[in-house]
Amino acid sequence: MLGLTQEAAAAVLGMSRLTYHRIETGRRRVHFTELAKICAAFNCHIGELVQDGQLVNAFVYAAKALLGEAPG
Repeated sequence: MLGLTQEAAAAVLGMSRLTYHRIETGRRRVHFTELAKICAAFNCHIGELVQDGQLVNAFVYAAKALLGEAPG
C-alpha cells in the first residue's frame, strides 16, 4: 500500500510480514479488526479493499456472530 514494502506495512499494522503477505494475496482471511486498522493506518475506505460481494458476506457473518448464530 502507498509504496510501502510489505515489511513496513506489516510493522505499521502490528503484524508479521508473512501475515500481511497472506492477507494481501488472499491466502488468509482478514479480520474486521485488521480491516479497521488498515483503513485507519492508510486513510482508506473498506470498499476500496474488498469487493461488494465479500463485504456483504462479511457483514452477514458479523451480524450472525453478534446474534449468536454464526458457526464457531
